[in-house]
Amino acid sequence: MTLFLLHRAALLVVSLLAASVLVFLTLRLLPGDVAQTIGGIKATPAQVSAVRHDLGLDRPLAASTATGSGVWSPVTSGARCSTAPPCPVSSPRSSR
Repeated sequence: MTLFLLHRAALLVVSLLAASVLVFLTLRLLPGDVAQTIGGIKATPAQVSAVRHDLGLDRPLAASTATGSGVWSPVTSGARCSTAPPCPVSSPRSSR
């Protein structure tokens, strides 16, 4: 039973690794600029460049695939959201 569980755990790790590499490569090979999409329509070239650097898109494909570009780090996963200026969800109701 222990051998079976170890085998299944090893298959899980390999499957997750293969899926993450597949998704990463698919996102890199699709047309369009991911950094421009994340930066938004009004993003300046400096902001797009900063997003590109944060995501590791300015590095070679092999290097960024091998290291994961820090995208998988739980410490940096929300950094861009917390440092971005707040976006209003709707106009204030008091102005009516």
